[in-house]
Amino acid sequence: MKTSIISWLLFHANKSKDKKFYPIKNRILEKYGRKTDTVVQFIEGKKCFNCRGTGNHTYYDWNGFAYDHDFCWNCNGSGWYKRPRWNWLDVVQFGKYSFHQPYATTYESPTENVHQFEGYVEHTNTKYTEFALFLIFLIYERGFINRWWNNERHGWRSCWWLPRNWIKNTIHILKHGRKSYPFRKRVKINTDDLPF
Repeated sequence: MKTSIISWLLFHANKSKDKKFYPIKNRILEKYGRKTDTVVQFIEGKKCFNCRGTGNHTYYDWNGFAYDHDFCWNCNGSGWYKRPRWNWLDVVQFGKYSFHQPYATTYESPTENVHQFEGYVEHTNTKYTEFALFLIFLIYERGFINRWWNNERHGWRSCWWLPRNWIKNTIHILKHGRKSYPFRKRVKINTDDLPF
């Protein structure tokens, strides 16, 4: 039961782009996950824009004629702005979900016969991503409540009847007490006293 709940939370929280989540993810997968496979992720390189991938920088005179060559100072003569790389990933099974854990990066094509895929792993948010991330932080990060309390905006939500606004409106009332929005005295302006 515990494994299925935590794996579900981890699966949905993994779609977040919060950098503070990944150390927690690594700790959970080391404790509960089991390695099932190894795959290689190929990230295509980007050629240098200045030298167009040649590695040479050409100097031109006022007439547009080349008069000297030197190595490109942007890519140090390699021709690559970002070299192609191969990331070695462990596939870790936790509950009914699989997660990728990077453990090595090489800049040469692997000689072993392993499963290889190209490009980045897509993480699109689900409707449970924020909720799962909040619970993972609440369970596994010390001091999360203080960080959340200080960073979260606890203003009054005008659509108070929607369940997603209940927590924020309750916190707003607890934080501001009698000065909170629903308890403020309304001042009526008499339109007859206006000068125009």
